[in-house]
Amino acid sequence: MSIHSTSARPETLIFLAWAARRGLRETMIEAHNERKDAKRVLRAQITYSQPPVFESDSVYGPLYEALFTYRLDRVEFDLVSWALRGSYAVYLKAYTEVEMCAYSTPETGIL
Repeated sequence: MSIHSTSARPETLIFLAWAARRGLRETMIEAHNERKDAKRVLRAQITYSQPPVFESDSVYGPLYEALFTYRLDRVEFDLVSWALRGSYAVYLKAYTEVEMCAYSTPETGIL
């Protein structure tokens, strides 16, 4: 079994956590199958899902929006898309779905 590691910026990990929590896996699989740009799809998801927080503060709103945009530009969207789609991932089955075969052990039966 080989292990691959990829460095990621903190902004990428935070965005990935947000996207995974929002359940965007199916959206990214569909976008990949339709050959859509991952960056455009993910940026649209975060842009349209947030409340209008920047417009409510006329003094600091534009500053916060500029900071948010700067940090959003640092997100590696291809890495987020790859991670959400589950390329080369291992998925665990629910314990009730486990079927033991001749080659599996209790530890590997859930793979």
